[in-house]
Amino acid sequence: MRYDLLGAVSTVAMGAAFDVGTPGAANAALVCTSGSGNTVGSFSCAEGISAGYSVTPVSSILSLDKWVSNASAGFSQTLKGVTFTISESLMGYGSTKNTDTVSVYGSFFVPATLGAQNSTGAPSNFISPPITRKSNIRGPQHTYAPGASFPYSYSSSITSGLKTVSGALTGFIGAGTYSVLVSAALGSGAFFSSPAGSFAGNVTTSASPTIQLTYNFTTAQTTPEPASLTLLGVGLAGLGAVRRRRKA
Repeated sequence: MRYDLLGAVSTVAMGAAFDVGTPGAANAALVCTSGSGNTVGSFSCAEGISAGYSVTPVSSILSLDKWVSNASAGFSQTLKGVTFTISESLMGYGSTKNTDTVSVYGSFFVPATLGAQNSTGAPSNFISPPITRKSNIRGPQHTYAPGASFPYSYSSSITSGLKTVSGALTGFIGAGTYSVLVSAALGSGAFFSSPAGSFAGNVTTSASPTIQLTYNFTTAQTTPEPASLTLLGVGLAGLGAVRRRRKA
């Protein structure tokens, strides 16, 4: 068995629409842990931003919200960490045909690449260095009689895995948004067959990028609670009364 690269004997036709700077990724509001504004402890805010499917190669700009403290009066919050995952959902369809004069068993594969990098307003330490992830998309396996063809469809995905931002987090704090550029592209297709044969084929793939973002923070109390102040006042008043009686 061997890989028969397409070129001399056949080609895989790739979708060619190029979707640059897609602004269709509407921001979802950050969803924060309930009660984090006035409860001491560790909490988080998260959001997931996606763009719709477009035929590859795709290049989409996704806008993310910065983190803003929602601490209640008498409390303070500190951003402790930023984590994120970038993924590309893929789906496609096409057909393959055995153009040889003998029967063969095999399928096609196409390398797909996920790319991600900082865009407008993004802190320099967010996607640093830029992300590149590759994965092979494989079609169904068949036994092809001479001249036989098969339609197919598939779904797949590529992910960056969970990433943690290192360095100062000041660039993630405050009102407003920042952007990242996420791309998906297909390389040259090939067939895997036994025995080696001649094929023709086509594949159209659409991709949709998604970012899952999480801000981790802590909430601390900066002033005593009213009940504590009342108890402190009562205690001081009692201490004063005891001192007056001793002097008398």
